Amino acid sequence: MKVHPSDRSFDKRYTKALKEAGRIVSRKNTKRSEIASLLKKLKKKNLSGLEKEEVRVKLKRRLSEALVEGEFSRRATRTTSMVFANLIMEGIEMVHAKPGDSIIMYLKCKSVKSLLSLRDMVLSGFLLELLSDAIEDFIQVRLQIQLIITSDDYNLCLSYLSSVAGKFIRLLLLVLNVLSKVVYIF
Repeated sequence: MKVHPSDRSFDKRYTKALKEAGRIVSRKNTKRSEIASLLKKLKKKNLSGLEKEEVRVKLKRRLSEALVEGEFSRRATRTTSMVFANLIMEGIEMVHAKPGDSIIMYLKCKSVKSLLSLRDMVLSGFLLELLSDAIEDFIQVRLQIQLIITSDDYNLCLSYLSSVAGKFIRLLLLVLNVLSKVVYIF
């Protein structure tokens, strides 16, 4: 993510907050946790649309509560919990973030289905919208944000998955840039 003029201190601050949020969510998403129970409920085929939405709302609420308990910034809690809720509902976990010329997020997809869900979130603009809202709440400024996933990164993940069928996809690299008008995807 790039801020114009370039602001490496923002990259570092936001990366630190993003990693902390990821740690909090990861600690709350254990095998016997309420979060895991809610995720399991969402996978049931006999739930109505309304019932699924009620479970999603509970999941987002629990993640928001966990972020607040973990002393995550209150101003960005709602939108950040939305990012992580949508990722974990699709079987995607943020495993690392680091500042560079932009902010780089490393995501672990747990299956081909989760990788394809991530692709759909990117292509539809949904992931960009979620991340943009979280970033803007964090800094309280409206910015243009660019999400870049190179075809090499995506194909590397897909080929890795093909070569070790049944295993986890290692990492998918997401790069966020601010103040760019063109979105390059694949």
